[in-house]
Amino acid sequence: MLTLTAVMAIQTHHADRIYRGDKQFEYRRLRPRFTPGIKVYIYEPLPVQAVTGYFHVAGLIDLDNNLAELEHNKNERNIVETYLHGARRPTAIAIASPMRLAQPLAFGQLGLKVAPQSYVYTESE
Repeated sequence: MLTLTAVMAIQTHHADRIYRGDKQFEYRRLRPRFTPGIKVYIYEPLPVQAVTGYFHVAGLIDLDNNLAELEHNKNERNIVETYLHGARRPTAIAIASPMRLAQPLAFGQLGLKVAPQSYVYTESE
């Protein structure tokens, strides 16, 4: 049975933090149409250029002056604030059950013809 999943581009240093469990939220300038429980594959762009793992979406949180409650690391919070400055609908994606793959996948193995710029939907088993 095929299930709707997503592939999201995440920079390598953020992906590493997700896999270590240091990063509990992925921040986006526009709210994605994810539902809780959806599996999100992590595509790491240059220099990796591969799908290295995945996580499940625990929930979506609209950011409204509550970033300090979510991002406790002040340096990371400053980076996120700069990234989200001027965003139309900044959102935190709550990360659950991150898993690094034993072998990275080419994005084509997930049925994609091009690498995602932000995220794309796909189907997987």
